[in-house]
Amino acid sequence: MNNKNYNKEIGAWLAMKRKEKGLSQRQVADLMDVSKTSIGHWELGERLIFASNLIDYCKVIDADPSDLVSELFNRG
Repeated sequence: MNNKNYNKEIGAWLAMKRKEKGLSQRQVADLMDVSKTSIGHWELGERLIFASNLIDYCKVIDADPSDLVSELFNRG
C-alpha cells in the first residue's frame, strides 16, 4: 500500500472518530489551533498529517492512535 492510500485510510478513520464524538471540522480545528482547511485535507487524505498533529487530533476526539495503527496493519 502506498502513502497516498495510508493518508486516505488515516483520514477516513479520523473523520469517523470525529463524527462519533459529534464534532465538526471547525470545532476540531479551533481546538487544535489549525485551519479548517487542514482538517479537511487530512480527512480526505490529500495531505500528510505529521505525527504531532495526529496525536493532537486524537486527543481532541478522544481516540487512541494505537487503535488506528492496529486497524491499518492488522488486516488480513
